[in-house]
Amino acid sequence: MRQSALFWRTLRADPAGAELPGHKLLLRAGLAQRFTSGIYALTPLGLMAERRIEELVRQELRRAGAQEVRLPFVQPLDIWRRSGRAEEDLPELLRLKDRRGEDLALALTAEEAMTELVRRQGVAPSQLPLLLTQTGPKFRDELRPRGGLLRLREFTMQDAYSFDLDRDGMEASFAKVADAYRRVFRRLELAVREVTAANGMMGGTGALEFQLPLAAGEDEIVACSACGYLANREAAQRRPRGGMGSGDLALHPVKTPGAVSIAALATALGCGVAEILKAVFYDRAGTTVMALVLGDRQIDEGKLQAVVGGPLRPLSAQEASGRGLVIGYAGPVGLELTGPAVIVLDAEAQTVQSVVSGANREGWHLAGVRPGRDFAWQAAADIARVEPGDACPNCGGALALERSLELGHIFRLGTRYSERLGLVATGSDQVARPLWMGSYGIGISRLLAAVIERHHDERGIVWPPAAAPYAAHLLTLGGEAEVGALAGEIASSCEGCLLWDDRPVTAGVKFQDADLLGLPWRLTVSRRSLSLGGVELRRRRDGETRILPREEIAGLPAMLLAEDARRG
Repeated sequence: MRQSALFWRTLRADPAGAELPGHKLLLRAGLAQRFTSGIYALTPLGLMAERRIEELVRQELRRAGAQEVRLPFVQPLDIWRRSGRAEEDLPELLRLKDRRGEDLALALTAEEAMTELVRRQGVAPSQLPLLLTQTGPKFRDELRPRGGLLRLREFTMQDAYSFDLDRDGMEASFAKVADAYRRVFRRLELAVREVTAANGMMGGTGALEFQLPLAAGEDEIVACSACGYLANREAAQRRPRGGMGSGDLALHPVKTPGAVSIAALATALGCGVAEILKAVFYDRAGTTVMALVLGDRQIDEGKLQAVVGGPLRPLSAQEASGRGLVIGYAGPVGLELTGPAVIVLDAEAQTVQSVVSGANREGWHLAGVRPGRDFAWQAAADIARVEPGDACPNCGGALALERSLELGHIFRLGTRYSERLGLVATGSDQVARPLWMGSYGIGISRLLAAVIERHHDERGIVWPPAAAPYAAHLLTLGGEAEVGALAGEIASSCEGCLLWDDRPVTAGVKFQDADLLGLPWRLTVSRRSLSLGGVELRRRRDGETRILPREEIAGLPAMLLAEDARRG
């Protein structure tokens, strides 16, 4: 490709609004243009890089036995209703109506659509286990898109779904796709870590994330250096502390005017914040949820949502008052609310001897409250955020928090979607049963951003061969006929592998743009290189430079094609 004809433009300065190095380089290297918050267009070079990554993922899934399909981007809302997720509070799901009044949704994820496809098509026992994949657009109405392509509203994603007759089959498929994902990340030279994860809105059990350690990442990973425990903070556990709570076991009211915060209450009573039972209130589909943790803990809403089985919304002060809650003084002892309610107690608080809680009367609290004796709960579970220094659930070592970026997420869905959408198959016993499913996803757009974020230096991008839009950048310096003739010969023999900078600009501009774009190899044809016997060959990764003799130029296409093969 001649660069003089390429639809491409670089920037000499960092663009306004871009803070992360990868985001700056994405725009400076002319790979993308921002249209609005979380929505970007890709230029030819940006699209080539994304398609390299897309094809790499496709190759590895084919090796795992996947068959490719295409699902609709605009989906009938009915399949989301049948799965039960249309009624959940999913602010990321963009809903719309067509001119006939039919309710539609833009693809947020593909569990419903892929399950419905298999149900409509039908599946025979001989076709199982079945692994289907697609790559296409998704739209999530994110509240805070950031980092260029790191978190978008519209993006390209690869989905894969496995279908098996039983749990053992699901586990085998899960392991097979996990291996395919590992190969993807190795080829992209991304040193990911596999961490325990929450299932979130997908449902099911036993989710696993592939996380890239990154200071600018939006996830927090809980890690134990002693035993290697790793988990997303939303799914992380910790070893409960012992001996929490005061020794006062006699339940009695105490007057606490104005003590509506944990800190103010601890000061007023002269106790530690961990001796207070904190109550936080949410709405779950019309039901009031009281979440209880010790006063020095914070609620992890992801964990709490998993316990109550659906999305949560914090109650406003006005809503809480309308349901009978006394703001600043609410507690579980003698709680009387208007409408249905459920109490969820953090597992750590379940065994405390005595704590302080709200008395459900303004200006008053209760001391000597003992869980189990003075109040009951509907569920006890780990619902508190893990904090640095908490004890590892495996070995008791101190836990630490590290920033990270999720690149892939795989789920064991079980029969949740097949049961709700009516997808069954008949086994050898001639009994029709819901299929066991797994769900697997990699954000292709995010992978592109992560590659740039991880692989760059002070001069620009340093593409790993598997993701580079071209294997090499050919530069011609000077207007000598011999220079142009040799460059044309190389470009012709290496067509498709090489970008030829034939622009009438200075050598400095060409070198600067070549470093900014960062293709794996740079070939320079100049009067100097010819005087030294050939073409200057420079590797972008480490700057290693040598003269490729004229007699070896014939082997250049094979070298670049081999580089192409590495890229997928």
